Amino acid sequence: MQYKESEEIELLSLVQEEDQHAFMSLFYAYKDKLLGFLLSITGSREESEDIVQDVFMKI
Repeated sequence: MQYKESEEIELLSLVQEEDQHAFMSLFYAYKDKLLGFLLSITGSREESEDIVQDVFMKI
């Protein structure tokens, strides 16, 4: 799913309030895109998955 910028901002605000549904929405919307991008850079699925996990842990 592609979100508008205003929707992303709202979801991030909800994530800051520890809204798990908002976090899951962002996670499922962007994890595959981020993983694909990282795979093209690292060439390693394992390393890319670790980075995706790190990114979402930071969020």
